[in-house]
Amino acid sequence: MSAPFCPVPVDVRPRARSVISENKPSKFKVIKLDQKRNNVVVSRRAVVEQEYSAERSRFRQSPGGRGRQGSGQNLTDYGAFVDLGGIDGLLHITDMA
Repeated sequence: MSAPFCPVPVDVRPRARSVISENKPSKFKVIKLDQKRNNVVVSRRAVVEQEYSAERSRFRQSPGGRGRQGSGQNLTDYGAFVDLGGIDGLLHITDMA
């Protein structure tokens, strides 16, 4: 069997640098297998989306109304985008002191 093909590595959340590198183990999902043509297509995005959906559901089940820590990612005229540990949040400008 030939080496698997992975389309351009696209993560759910954009990153400054790629998280995939040679000789470093990474998880992929087989999305197409053609034994007749000896062809395998894998996807990194499918694995990442599944991981993020688990994070989102855990985040949604946590009680609201309490403070959370995060790191600022981007400032805009209407607020700031904050990374809340894998989930992006918007802190509206009217909620800032």
